[in-house]
Amino acid sequence: MSAERPSRSLNGSARSVGKKLLWPARRFFDPRFTGVHQAIQDVRTLVAADVNAASEAAMFIGRTLDTVLAHVEEHGEKLASVQSQMDEVQSQVDDLQRRLAFDPEAPHSPEEIDDNIARVLNYEASHQGFAAQSGLWFNPPLLVGYEPTRVELRWVNERVFEVPYVFRALASVEPGAEVLDVGATESSVCLSLATLGYRVTAIDPRSNPLSHERLEVVVGRIEDWEHEGEFDAVICLSTIEHLGTGAYEQEAVERRVDLEAMKRMREFTRAGGMLVLTTAVGRSSVDEFGRVYDREGLDQLLEGWDVTDLTLGQRRDPKTWVTIDEPIDSLDPDAETVAMVTATKAL
Repeated sequence: MSAERPSRSLNGSARSVGKKLLWPARRFFDPRFTGVHQAIQDVRTLVAADVNAASEAAMFIGRTLDTVLAHVEEHGEKLASVQSQMDEVQSQVDDLQRRLAFDPEAPHSPEEIDDNIARVLNYEASHQGFAAQSGLWFNPPLLVGYEPTRVELRWVNERVFEVPYVFRALASVEPGAEVLDVGATESSVCLSLATLGYRVTAIDPRSNPLSHERLEVVVGRIEDWEHEGEFDAVICLSTIEHLGTGAYEQEAVERRVDLEAMKRMREFTRAGGMLVLTTAVGRSSVDEFGRVYDREGLDQLLEGWDVTDLTLGQRRDPKTWVTIDEPIDSLDPDAETVAMVTATKAL
């Protein structure tokens, strides 16, 4: 009995060891363990898929970021260009503000005149400038023009001798006399005569900004004006040729408003009173700006007046006028010529 026990013990030990060694295998083939293994495989597959997806996403994000970065850099360059342009504009604005804030007490020279300043000054000097729009343009005989870095005399108009002619003609009329100035707006003659002591009535369809204790301003048309009393002298300076045409915002009409105006002026003048008239002469014509009178036309204007002086002035070039002595009907039709007339009312 005692001899068999060791053998059974040894066999049991072997079986125990075999069971332990074979346990992983049995567990591997155990149906329950097989499900766990499959789950592990599924997890590995999902992890691998996630890794691939993450890699693709990373690549996509990288490409997207590269595209965004390229757009940012492109727009950055555009913004830099815009900023540069804005800086240039701001510099121009600063320069304009500096020029507009002109300090008259500081020293300046013509070299400071640029294109913008020249345009502003030339506009203001014209009959369309700010002063003209405010009714304060007085048609100067000399027109000064502005160019970058320089100022020049550009034009001399007929006023250069018409105005002195008026004063010369009125030298025989004593201060205190009653003077009618027809078409007085844009002229300072009425104010000068009032300042010299004449009692002046200035009539024009447009308003007149001038005032003086000896100056009466009438807004109206001479051909329609009603007035009691007579004048010692009547002045009509570069006006008669424009009446009834489309010039100076008038309505152009067929009837001879110029002849009507001359008739009214004669009615307003005392017997022996003076007329001083200036107008364009040459080949007879009429357009939307005014008339040019030939000799017959001028004589028609002056019907009822005794002419005591007729002086012709003609433009030689943009800056020069000269007096001439030749018949009106023989004038060069292309030459700008003005007749200056002194006459007295026929008795």
